Amino acid sequence: MDRNKLVLIFIATGLLMAQTPVTVRQGANSANVTPGGGLFVNISQVQGATPDPCFGTARSFFSISQTAGAKIITGVSAKKIYICSFSVVGADAENISVVEGTGTVCATSTIAVPGFPAATAANGWNFAANGGLSANGGSGSMAATSVNADDVCVFQSGSGRVAGGGSYVVQ
Repeated sequence: MDRNKLVLIFIATGLLMAQTPVTVRQGANSANVTPGGGLFVNISQVQGATPDPCFGTARSFFSISQTAGAKIITGVSAKKIYICSFSVVGADAENISVVEGTGTVCATSTIAVPGFPAATAANGWNFAANGGLSANGGSGSMAATSVNADDVCVFQSGSGRVAGGGSYVVQ
């Protein structure tokens, strides 16, 4: 195979990198890929689909350090929150849930953030002492609020220290 004609398509990540000039077309949409600069094209953008907000977007970060339910991300008018990564550990046995809502500590219109288990601490993840989890959406989001402008909160069933953090995008 002629090295100058080599085109590598990384299906798993949806990226295309070319050694020689290539035009990628899908219907009326097209993108030019040129060699030598490590130019990457998000295939979903070429095809006209909206890429996941956590893919290729600057992320914001949150920290969790609490002994009672707490707001970890403040909602933004007319925007959703996409959670890109999340980790949490409880010092004692705790049930933990990630919710969205408004008012003090998401107490109004409370629902589970789609992608997380439940809208109440009692029905959330059940961790033994010093138990927790760490999850990363990779290059995409792992959860997102379903209502624009909702805050994101972490509920816990007990009063032990719960700590962690993660990243998100508002869009």
